[in-house]
Amino acid sequence: MPTRPTHWLLAYFLAAAALSAVWFVLQLHAATLTGLNRTVYASAEDPAPQLLEDVAHDVDLDFVAAHADLPTRFRVVWRGFWFLPRAGPVELRARADDLVSVRIAGRRLLHWRLGEPGNQLERRTVMLPAGLHSFVVEYEQDGGAYGIMLHGDGLAPHRFFRSLPGSIDITIAWVAVWFGAAAAVMWLSPLVLLFPLAAAAMLFAYPRPGTPAHGALARSWFCRVLSAPGNVLRRLSRHVTGRHVGLRLRTSGRSMEAARIERFLLATLPLVFIAFFVSGAVDAVHRYLLRDGFAFGDWLINYQGGFVRRGLLGEVVYELYRATGVNPGVYVLLLQLALYSAFLVFSYLLLRRQNPVSYSFLIFAPFVFMYHDEVGFRKEQIFLTLMAFSVWLSQAMAGRRAQFMFIIVLALYPLAVLSHEMLLAFLPYLLAACALWKQRPSRRQDAWIVSLSFLSVVCFSAVLLYGRTAGVGAERILESLRTAGYPSGAATLFLNDSLSTAHQRVREVFVWGNYTNYTLTVALGLLAFLPIRERCRHLARHRLCLSAIGASVALSIPLFLFAHDWGRFIRIHAVALFLLSLGTPAERRERSSSRLRAMDANRVSLWGAAAWSVAFLAYISFWRISPYGDASVFMMEPYYIGSVRRSIEILLGMLG
Repeated sequence: MPTRPTHWLLAYFLAAAALSAVWFVLQLHAATLTGLNRTVYASAEDPAPQLLEDVAHDVDLDFVAAHADLPTRFRVVWRGFWFLPRAGPVELRARADDLVSVRIAGRRLLHWRLGEPGNQLERRTVMLPAGLHSFVVEYEQDGGAYGIMLHGDGLAPHRFFRSLPGSIDITIAWVAVWFGAAAAVMWLSPLVLLFPLAAAAMLFAYPRPGTPAHGALARSWFCRVLSAPGNVLRRLSRHVTGRHVGLRLRTSGRSMEAARIERFLLATLPLVFIAFFVSGAVDAVHRYLLRDGFAFGDWLINYQGGFVRRGLLGEVVYELYRATGVNPGVYVLLLQLALYSAFLVFSYLLLRRQNPVSYSFLIFAPFVFMYHDEVGFRKEQIFLTLMAFSVWLSQAMAGRRAQFMFIIVLALYPLAVLSHEMLLAFLPYLLAACALWKQRPSRRQDAWIVSLSFLSVVCFSAVLLYGRTAGVGAERILESLRTAGYPSGAATLFLNDSLSTAHQRVREVFVWGNYTNYTLTVALGLLAFLPIRERCRHLARHRLCLSAIGASVALSIPLFLFAHDWGRFIRIHAVALFLLSLGTPAERRERSSSRLRAMDANRVSLWGAAAWSVAFLAYISFWRISPYGDASVFMMEPYYIGSVRRSIEILLGMLG
């Protein structure tokens, strides 16, 4: 006979299923109302032959990749109605590869053309009354790459309507969005709460002499709720296998056993990493199908227009395309997934040796394993994978074998620098991982390490001196991508920027992008390192590690002066420090059975676990590191819920 907590758990999931069904019905109806009428014309002249007419749920150019027969010059017009719930100031920002124009209520509010002097981004704040406004966006493509960016307050897909809506239609669209968010929260909350509720307690564990190792299960509602999922799992396992299996979290009175909690966390950790990989894989496939010009286009920069910075990896991919005929984006997709899976595997191998509670904030922080939701997999993933492998090498191997493997890593790093020059700034982190070796390298090995590091500097110098291409070279790169079936290389547009142009762009975006918010994001990021502060102190006391970290920070200063994606650079430093901490000997846990038996006497306060869980969920839910600073630090929707919702939407879109 099922226990009462099992009844409550079943009722909860039935309610979640009912809520999801209601959301699905509402979403089907809302999909027939929302969106913008999109029309594609053969030229910028009016009148012009009409090539395509459909409904778009946002202002984007995703359709171009699916219509290879489109001419190199065309015009797109999005028409519809935009609902503004409240009157007030509205800020609009626009940028495009060629030309974009925005009209609201018949007034042209934005007009941006590529190449106009000093026109890096069109930005305007206007006062608009509440209600419905006619909304028209025009984009003109004049050959070469294509791209459009339109951001603004309230430009959400559920507020666009293809025809004049009634009040009921507006309400249905709004309710569908909130029902979807509520359904996602209900499905994810049990999964998200299980880990922190158990993880929380370890920091509040304290020895109580004479406390029995295995107390009876308490009758409080808190303990029954904690044990309900385990009861369901054990019943299912008995029906399937006929055996009694599963982890049991025993509680007694107002405390729980610390050792069993720790075992439970370590057992659930692989599931967490599998979820990370699935989310990353779905996101990568989606960006490939959209022909993302940055998350994929940056990997496809090649030498078809001459020697250029960031071009080595793209040239290898392009030659593979020429040899096999397979779309080069497929090779980039496979490479991204291989690098990300290796990064997850080596990170997991390091984390399973640690106290899972101390690292719970960092595991679920929005800047470590789930950052791909913001910008996709960029080329820093090469460094992060090599960094995770190097730290694992310092802990799992010893002697000549480990030193030989590390020398291979340093031998590959010049190739990484030729694939993206910024990676040189983070080379010292690899040397810091080398400093964590248990055995001091010989002078011969030191010579190899210094020589290969200097080779990376030589490659960077060659890129800096000779890695700029003229406009004709950039066009040849774009033409090679169009020929290969990947007609999107927006990252190529930045290849010809001089240092003065790049610095001018940083100065401009620093003002309108609220880059001062990065002081807050750095402070929030440092909070995740508080539970492992002893490990951080060990790194600070290690002279070689501290010198290498300082060198990397110094080398990355030019990145902040000449590149505007500050969030990416901050994130790379944070993840590198996280990986280095996994290689420190401070608080290293011994995996002996006697150690675990001794810990069984430690109890964990349930009230302390609850308080820790609230702090944990608050930290991981409502903030992020924006890659370009043009968004708020805080979010209304927890990033992990948004990631699952987005993954579901992507999968439904692929199937539909």
